[in-house]
Amino acid sequence: MILAAGYSSRMKRWKPGLVLEGVPLVVRAILPALDAVNQLILVGGYQFEEVKRIVMESDKITMSQKKKIELVENKEHSAGMFSSVQVGLSRVEVSQEGTYIVPGDMPNISAWTYKTLAGSFASDSGSDVYIPVIEIDTENSPEENRLKKGHPILVRRKAFSAILEESRMSILRDVLKQFHSKTIVVPDSGICFDIDEERDVAKLESHFSTARNPKNGPRV
Repeated sequence: MILAAGYSSRMKRWKPGLVLEGVPLVVRAILPALDAVNQLILVGGYQFEEVKRIVMESDKITMSQKKKIELVENKEHSAGMFSSVQVGLSRVEVSQEGTYIVPGDMPNISAWTYKTLAGSFASDSGSDVYIPVIEIDTENSPEENRLKKGHPILVRRKAFSAILEESRMSILRDVLKQFHSKTIVVPDSGICFDIDEERDVAKLESHFSTARNPKNGPRV
């Protein structure tokens, strides 16, 4: 489930349509997930028709991949992100045992991370929520601060009803506290990188530049 319904109020530009290296942000958020899922639910709201157009006209997404995508409109998106989670959950196919949940402004998550979470989901049926984490500054940070949580989270169907029954003004992390969660360490800084401000765009563009020219070294 990719959430792309908001107003992008902290940005001067509408985030889903923000073009990075020739690819809209919402498409970049979708691509890593497509090979790891049977169904991809994209929840839009503000400028929903434009989100739909961007995704379905993208030449970065194959026709077979587009058949996996279900575009869903949250007509009450002004209520906040949790309302989009509820709208998306209501459309998860009954055959699916769980779903990933990820904000649509996170363009740098590795496809490997999705598959790693799926492996834990399959091998550990005792947990209901699976959360990727990265290790940060392990030598100088207190032990409790050495792991940073990120996205996507993977939620087992067992938790769906509790989420759907909550007020649409709720906060997902608070609702999920009642369920047993498991953290999985991944070597993927993209799980914690989102586009909130203009400076985040500059960081991502610098990342792309370094990837094209590794001999120049890191620039961020």
